[in-house]
Amino acid sequence: MISERSCIVFLKKSSCEEKKKVCKQVCSEKPKKGKGKKSKKPKCTKKCEYVLVKKSSPFIKFSYDKNSDTRDYNFNGSVSLMRTVAFEMKINKKCNQNPGCVARMVLMYLGLIPTVRRRDRDIFVSVNDTKIKNEYKQLYSVLPDVPLFVNYDFSSIAHYSQHYGEASNGTTFSLKTLHLETDALTGQEYRPAFSDLKWLYFAHCRKDLLYSIKCKNGGYPKSGSSSECECPTGFSGKTCDKPRNDTGCVGVSFVMKPNKTYQIDFTGIQNRTFILTSPAKTRIKIKIYKIVCQTKTPCFENGCVQIKYQKDMALTGLCFCGNKSETFLTSHSNQATIMYTGLTSKSIAWIEFFTVDGEYQGNEYDENFCKENL
Repeated sequence: MISERSCIVFLKKSSCEEKKKVCKQVCSEKPKKGKGKKSKKPKCTKKCEYVLVKKSSPFIKFSYDKNSDTRDYNFNGSVSLMRTVAFEMKINKKCNQNPGCVARMVLMYLGLIPTVRRRDRDIFVSVNDTKIKNEYKQLYSVLPDVPLFVNYDFSSIAHYSQHYGEASNGTTFSLKTLHLETDALTGQEYRPAFSDLKWLYFAHCRKDLLYSIKCKNGGYPKSGSSSECECPTGFSGKTCDKPRNDTGCVGVSFVMKPNKTYQIDFTGIQNRTFILTSPAKTRIKIKIYKIVCQTKTPCFENGCVQIKYQKDMALTGLCFCGNKSETFLTSHSNQATIMYTGLTSKSIAWIEFFTVDGEYQGNEYDENFCKENL
């Protein structure tokens, strides 16, 4: 779940005190009833005072409830972790059998909001309100004032399925910037994406960025060390400047030349990572000739082929599972990453790539999240 890349310490203090206004009604004694007189009502006044309330570090009380409805992700995006009481999180049978479901609920309790409720969601998806059940509509409303910290990731564990809360046949939203089959990427509950863990760092763990190591390719400083980075999928090294190259995975940095076409053929059980770089002011066009892998919906990392084509390498990019052919995409910068995970001896992926002139004109990832206040 969250263990490998999570924060070591959420808070500097294990507890704190804050003033809380407590009010109560104070009534005068009821006067004695005299002969022939009606009883008077006692006079009551509202008296308030401020008392010190002790808040402790957050903790969650998990309880099993086979009838609980796990659709309630209606947390308000607060990253304030101090609580006066434990939060009871009810887990039903289906969610209990799926660690990703529990991870999603915990991250949302910590302040991560559903991706389709981000203030920039209309750039990436088009929500169809007529297809949403009334009781789910609030769960699709935008939360305009919640800090985002990271870019929009279709493969975030916080991203709903396109059938989440649907009222009839059809989907509750469509993807604007990608043309894919329904739920090819969205709705995954396997585990938090790297961007989710990066959000966790910026929301709760980050130190003074001026004194932290400068990470490359979308990495972030490790919470227990300011001299080493947590690296996105496909990258490694102290500052995330190298391709992943560890036990069972072979990584290659490849510098492309203009006006030349390259092809790589992956077959069988293996893990390979290619970090492609083209000349300045060019982009990389990638053609998928053929992919034959296990079908998985939604498709996620380590499922077959993953291509990071956006400027922000912390994002998951596009994941391909099943059978694909004649599919094209173009990188947003002069860098792209291709990762292959062959799970069976019959897995294959034939991919071609070459340079194209011109720079990407989109601005959907231009927001500077580092300036957002905690």
